[in-house]
Amino acid sequence: MTSIKTQPCDGLNGIVRVPSDKSISHRALIFSALAEGRTCIRNLLLSEDVMRTLTILNQLGVQTSHTAATITQTDELIVKGVGLHGFQESKDILYCGNSGTTMRLMLGLLAAQPFTSRLTGDASLNKRPMERVMEPLRKMGAEFSVEQKNGQRVICVNPELRTRFAVPLQGIEYKMPIASAQVKTAILIAGLYAQCETKIVERLSSRNHTEIMMA
Repeated sequence: MTSIKTQPCDGLNGIVRVPSDKSISHRALIFSALAEGRTCIRNLLLSEDVMRTLTILNQLGVQTSHTAATITQTDELIVKGVGLHGFQESKDILYCGNSGTTMRLMLGLLAAQPFTSRLTGDASLNKRPMERVMEPLRKMGAEFSVEQKNGQRVICVNPELRTRFAVPLQGIEYKMPIASAQVKTAILIAGLYAQCETKIVERLSSRNHTEIMMA
């Protein structure tokens, strides 16, 4: 049996670094892109999921001080916001990797854009359901189609550019069947572009990162 002796000390001193949050990091990037002007983000989580969101925003014309390939944990990321109507069409398929958050939130953002976008992910993500995001967005006027290319699921947003882009998306009142912060966020982002009020009714509250950032 080992004995351990301890001695009292005067106190503990130091700095504790709070771990970055993935959900907040995704939203910080997207809302910084939606804003007008420059936003500085510190302590961004450099996970692969968050980097997928950063890369897709770059593909949509958002300028940032660092890319997913160059940013380090000590860097401050400067995002030059393009505003609601400054996103640019990407001819490439937007690859979300394994990030369901990236795909679901991007569906809400891209549903309101006057161009066609295509999103896919890895084999695991392509098996995960996206209909619960697309269903309320369709109620707002968005269009989607699902294709299979080289064994991959590709979700096409606004596959046929209709004359509806002369008229914005329409606000809805949507009762969430299950609590989901990602679905709620996709609807709220699309609601920024919608005519009339968008209202979400939750029986059980989901995380409120989006509401706090929007405020």
